[in-house]
Amino acid sequence: MMTRILTLSCIFLALATFAMMSDKPTVTISTSAPQIVNPGDEFMVSINIEKGTLKKGAVLQQIIPAGFTATAIENEGSQFYFENQMVRFVWEKMPDKPVIVLAYLLKSDLNSSVGFKKLEGTFISEQNNSTSQITIPSNTFFVTNDFPVSGAKAFTGNSGSLKVLRSIEEKKGEVSTGYRVNIDVSNQNESGFASWTDQIPAGYSVEVNAANNGIFSREGAFIKFNWKEMPVEKTWSFSYTIFPSPELDVEAAPSIQGIMIYGSDESLQTFIPAAITLPKIAGANPVAAVVISAPDDEVLTEPIVENVPENKTEISSESETTIQSEEISEPIDKEPVASANARHSVMPNVQRGIYYRVQIAATKRSPTRDSEFFETRYHITRPVDMVEQDGWKKYCIGTFARLEPAKAFEMETREHISDAFVVAYRDGQRIPVAEAMETLSLSLNQ
Repeated sequence: MMTRILTLSCIFLALATFAMMSDKPTVTISTSAPQIVNPGDEFMVSINIEKGTLKKGAVLQQIIPAGFTATAIENEGSQFYFENQMVRFVWEKMPDKPVIVLAYLLKSDLNSSVGFKKLEGTFISEQNNSTSQITIPSNTFFVTNDFPVSGAKAFTGNSGSLKVLRSIEEKKGEVSTGYRVNIDVSNQNESGFASWTDQIPAGYSVEVNAANNGIFSREGAFIKFNWKEMPVEKTWSFSYTIFPSPELDVEAAPSIQGIMIYGSDESLQTFIPAAITLPKIAGANPVAAVVISAPDDEVLTEPIVENVPENKTEISSESETTIQSEEISEPIDKEPVASANARHSVMPNVQRGIYYRVQIAATKRSPTRDSEFFETRYHITRPVDMVEQDGWKKYCIGTFARLEPAKAFEMETREHISDAFVVAYRDGQRIPVAEAMETLSLSLNQ
């Protein structure tokens, strides 16, 4: 008898639990917004909530990127708030209708940084005397100055027939293992120009594999391919490879975000594929010795040696006369990590913040040289500064706020000194170029 009562009790408890679970409303939320935005533009964000039988209080909130402000258009009976870069819709009681549509305007500041931004948020509701929280699917959009979005007669977003598939594979380079990014395009009936942009992580060099008649360029963290007329084939491809610098933690597995913009100036269309995460490469790339041979008429008494790991002895004086350029085992734009006790001197007009210079020589035993010495022997007309670091005298010229003009000046300087390369500083202290790039990239995205 007791067994039967216990059995019936278990059945009733299970039925009650099932009834409570069945009564729990199912909520589905989606967000709609343009995929490209110009700095200074204003655009609408629409949020569709299929709330089912939900009746009690709720809060919907979305985090807004820095440099944007929001104002309400449709709040569906809620109280609208915008503060601390967060949009919030608050209901004491949800409307009776099963589907509600919210809308607000986002305005981009004229100084908004170029790059990919996200709208991310949560929906919190009261259900069965408890609270439930769900994550709202994020929306990605691209802030750019390259396309007059507000001037386009039609902007159809992601409704075109063009589709993009990206894949990544490891690729062995001369120095290190990198990531080859393959982009395959499927096009049914689209025509006009096409532009592809990938935002890659800081600290990576780039090698183009196939541009498919497109024009390739790199601007800071952005890899770009542009076609005045997209290829006529139904399926076409292009690819590039990125290589991490030795200082980077290749186990971090950062991601790449991209966008395809195509059509015409009067009718823009876009496609943003899902971000891809770089696969982990087993084992970090060791920092190898870089031996840079001096020009034939160099009077410095020893070659420049950079990136010497702790377990490798310095090149002895007996072997210095046999150093050849083919012994270079790393690209010379790889910058060693500055030691904590690095000593700096004779650096006039030390700048604040991050900046780049071009190093033209380094020595341990030669006497200190001045600008006149380098002008007479190598036709370097810019003032030359010398910095002492870890027992080395390092000579630099130029000062640049961005890496691109520094790299251009590096190539110009190599016409006179073939081993010139870019270095980075923060507040007068030497830092890795990769660290400078990453710091500047983070500050632009804040």
